[in-house]
Amino acid sequence: MVPAVFEDLKHRWNKENILHAARDSLLLADSVALQDFPWADVTVMVPGEADMHCAYLAKLTGSAILTNDSDLILHDIGPHGSVVLLHSLELADTFGARSIEAPLQAVQLHPASLAQRFGLADLLRLAYELKLHPNSRLTELIRLAKETLGPQGSADYLEFSEEYKKGQEHAKWEITNSHHLDPRISELVWQYEAQEINPWGEFPRFYLAILNEDHTRRCAWENGLSYRVLGYSIFNASRPPSRRFCFIDEFVRRGERIARNTLAIRDADWIANEMTAFCARLRVVRAALGENATTAKLWRIFALCEIYGWGRSGSPLPKTKPFSRFLNFGYMGDQTDWADIHLTAQVQAVLYSLRILKQLVGFTTSANDMLEMQDTLMSLPPLHVLMRSRFEMANEYLTEDAAGEFLKRYRQLTR
Repeated sequence: MVPAVFEDLKHRWNKENILHAARDSLLLADSVALQDFPWADVTVMVPGEADMHCAYLAKLTGSAILTNDSDLILHDIGPHGSVVLLHSLELADTFGARSIEAPLQAVQLHPASLAQRFGLADLLRLAYELKLHPNSRLTELIRLAKETLGPQGSADYLEFSEEYKKGQEHAKWEITNSHHLDPRISELVWQYEAQEINPWGEFPRFYLAILNEDHTRRCAWENGLSYRVLGYSIFNASRPPSRRFCFIDEFVRRGERIARNTLAIRDADWIANEMTAFCARLRVVRAALGENATTAKLWRIFALCEIYGWGRSGSPLPKTKPFSRFLNFGYMGDQTDWADIHLTAQVQAVLYSLRILKQLVGFTTSANDMLEMQDTLMSLPPLHVLMRSRFEMANEYLTEDAAGEFLKRYRQLTR
């Protein structure tokens, strides 16, 4: 969700697209330009945890932080900064008012005022006592927060409060060219750029999302693994020799737990062979689709071909009717079952892996041997298209006749 929202604020939500998506049910001010992206310049990706950056800006400007994380009241957000709880946000009950006129209301927490009311310097000590005594009443916690701590208590409290007292220098870290990256890519770039201050282990870490999948089957992220390794390897080769790594740790689902999977960075020959093979496979799908090769169809069908092993391994592609039904509705039979859910997750894994590859290729300086790769990935749709639900797929993809024609051409081209 986070990368999709970030991408949409940067590149999707202007007045024209909002009105189209809302089907004219949302009123916008006439002064708003159709083509302008009003949130693009103020939507910023920052390295590490966002909390300290939000706290720094709230302290600097006296603004409110809109969040569901109440921990932000423990940061130093200054005498005028506040926290507005996102889950409490709602339109005021003004019967008959137009949506543009109805005021928003929400719960706002002002930590400086709360601390003053409780007779405390700040809320950190109160939070520390709550952690130690979770079942105590507020009056008792306030009393404990005013007592002097012993040597061991002082040491424990110092450790507890450390993450909330990081200086403003942490909030000023910036990564070159990272402002339009997916959050996961941004974090990977940051780990390369800030090796001296990073707390992580021996190798960079990449955390993959938990997909809606069948946990009794092999993790859906196994599909698209080669594209992620290709992206990591290309990006790693673009770094100065002293800042390269031999491995990257991916964290993925394994059964019902999250496990680390250490991946080897590959060499230039492997990279070149994989790029050539990828471009060739995509050309096959594009040729088989013919006039039906819109970007959404092309990439989703390409992902299915990847999952089914291109006829050389695994299972052959489905027959025409279930193939068309899955592309249009997200299931192959009469209704959705776990096999369909898992297949959808596998498709998403391939497409998101290609998105990772596309962004990491953008960091390479060896443009000549990357031109075809960059051009090929340029048509990869944004996340709100790549990750569409089965309800959004309806009537968007291939008719049964067009699906049958694709399968016929595809089998001919892959013999």
